[in-house]
Amino acid sequence: VAKNPEKPFVVRSRNLSTTALGTAFNVRAFSKENELEIALTSGKVQVESRDLIDKIYLEPGERVTYSSKDRTASKSAFDLDKVIGWKDGLIKFQDANYEEVKNRLERWYGVRIKSNKNPSHDWTYSGSFENQSLEMILEGMKLTKNFEYKLERKSVEIMFK
Repeated sequence: VAKNPEKPFVVRSRNLSTTALGTAFNVRAFSKENELEIALTSGKVQVESRDLIDKIYLEPGERVTYSSKDRTASKSAFDLDKVIGWKDGLIKFQDANYEEVKNRLERWYGVRIKSNKNPSHDWTYSGSFENQSLEMILEGMKLTKNFEYKLERKSVEIMFK
């Protein structure tokens, strides 16, 4: 996007508007998730919503996470690889719960994942995979997370022990 001070570039995602002020950023807004995230890699952005009292300005390395459930926003630092690694074929999990892992793998590989039962409430996974097949990721995860899986076409069944 070319910089044009007379006509700013605005991305609207659900209740938030993100105005580019000469920048590169990532917006994550999936319908299955209650959280929306804007992460800034360079430049500056302004984030606003009719639900928020103040505009939020981000500097590189900062993100704003907006909860559509309770209509609040928080600003924090972020892991660059986790947020924009997808551009380089990198999928990274850092203390991700089962739902986050499941949702990201479903989107990434275009599959449907179901399981025989829900894992324990404290189930988390950390790991990075670069340009790996879904089968390789599942093989890596099952070594530490104690499950088996069945992969058929666009369907994955996870069997927790």
